Amino acid sequence: MEAKKLRARAINTIGSIITSVSDNEDKAPFKANVLEITQHLATTLQSRLSDDDPQDESIKDTLAQCAGFLGQAVVRRCLARGYQVRVLGRTPMTGELASQIEFIRGDIGDGATVDAAVKGCDYVFHVAAKAGVWGAWEDYLRINIDGTSHVVDACKAHGVRTLVHTSTPSVVFNGEAFRGADESLPYGDNWLCAYAETKAIAEEVALKAASEQLKVCALRPHLIWGPGDTQLVGRIVDRARSGRLALVGRGRALIDTT
Repeated sequence: MEAKKLRARAINTIGSIITSVSDNEDKAPFKANVLEITQHLATTLQSRLSDDDPQDESIKDTLAQCAGFLGQAVVRRCLARGYQVRVLGRTPMTGELASQIEFIRGDIGDGATVDAAVKGCDYVFHVAAKAGVWGAWEDYLRINIDGTSHVVDACKAHGVRTLVHTSTPSVVFNGEAFRGADESLPYGDNWLCAYAETKAIAEEVALKAASEQLKVCALRPHLIWGPGDTQLVGRIVDRARSGRLALVGRGRALIDTT
């Protein structure tokens, strides 16, 4: 019970300071269920695809673990562009999306399940991850590293054209604030939690798979929010209205969001 109280207190503290702390450590509690993708990110994802006619019904997208905020937004974007969409996830989609996609229930940690989901697809969006700052290393390894390896292996085996890997700014976190940073930053080596370390390894696994046959890109969105967001902005507003939003220092620190 005491551990639960400490966890809840830590999460509330993180939620109170994310608007004012200028660091790049990913605030994982808000991404645990995979947050919403914004119009800009969705456009960026789609721009990575080849120039094939999006109306070609032979083109399919597989999205790993897309029942969450980010995944659902990518699904909607792909459907709007005329793609057939197959979703791999542990929780079936509900609402209007359920009837518009092919759903495969399974865990990304299972290689055979991932292989079956990717077979027949041209593009894969990998948005699954185990987030958080608590938990056994083995759990993060199985989902973040092994899961990504399964996705990469399946893409290679089935001739996938493009793999878009969802990463995090935490992969370059070194304990200092960044301003004007870009992808030239080296990976961090001062890990504060298994999430950041395993995501860094997973990103390397994905990027190293790039070839003439398989295009790969890794995106590092931070604190994703947008229409329908129930995890981030709403909580900040609620705390501010109730007088529970703590500001560190003078409130002048900056943090990037997507």
